[in-house]
Amino acid sequence: MSSAHPYSPALAVGDLGFVSGALSVDADGAAVPRRSEALTAAMDRLIERLATVGMGLADVVKTTYFVTDVSLREEANAHYAQVFAEPRPARSFVEVAALPYGATVEIEAIGPPGPSALTRAGRRPDRDRSGDIAAAQPKGTAVTEQTTTAPTTDLEVLIDSCIASRDTRYEDWDTLGFQAAKGGDRFKRAQIRYIGSGATGDHSTDTRTLPSEHFTFSNMRLPAGAVGPEHTHHDVEEVFFVLEGTLEVAVHDVEDGTKVAKRVLGYRDLIRVPAGVPRSLTNVGDTDALMCVIIGTQKPQLPTYPPTSEMYGVTR
Repeated sequence: MSSAHPYSPALAVGDLGFVSGALSVDADGAAVPRRSEALTAAMDRLIERLATVGMGLADVVKTTYFVTDVSLREEANAHYAQVFAEPRPARSFVEVAALPYGATVEIEAIGPPGPSALTRAGRRPDRDRSGDIAAAQPKGTAVTEQTTTAPTTDLEVLIDSCIASRDTRYEDWDTLGFQAAKGGDRFKRAQIRYIGSGATGDHSTDTRTLPSEHFTFSNMRLPAGAVGPEHTHHDVEEVFFVLEGTLEVAVHDVEDGTKVAKRVLGYRDLIRVPAGVPRSLTNVGDTDALMCVIIGTQKPQLPTYPPTSEMYGVTR
């Protein structure tokens, strides 16, 4: 808070989080002028405010958009579909005469923190307002940790249900085929799923894939010269671990995607890309590259393509 902003950017009350309106400004507070970029900037600021109360986009159940031009609605709809996974939060869309600092978009949000947010915030649903589990116990009562032991009656069934063997994997060249349809064969890549289904596509009926609880795990095969276009996971970190070949991985400036830092990764090299940071990659070797891709949530939200991405404006 400050004298200029005498309110909380976000506030958790009980098991609900209330996030004040996030404006379409850059990290320095300057209004972002262009329409699509303004939507992205407002969402980036919203993500920052959500994080202050241990929440992410996956926890949002209701948003309100305030815009200075209601004709932005169609672009906002497309952006909403990219940022939020189904079922998407409820939304109100309101035109206003003006917004502070010359902004054109403001987004506020409400939602109950999910399990991951409760963990990050050090809270649990039945906590008292202090957030201290021990405080909820009567004085003099020992706080004990509850543990759950997996059934041991049929360990053979259990272990088989936890294995995804290489022989049963399937190279799916169609999931990202919409990118190749837009940009050509250099965007052809195969997804090989092990745990969960990643952000793109619904593969819940794929019985060869182990169910995800806390993260997704897949392999990605990239032919020589293949490109993974610049994209941003707003809700979660992503890890690339090289198994075969040589990959050039780039991270892009959030405000100006033409500013990049690049590194070449080879066998058993790894890179972790934080949430909200645009990334891209290219197979710079002469043979196929194979890498592990780990995303730190049960079902990632759809990534977005920044204006500098070759896939900007493309939807599945």
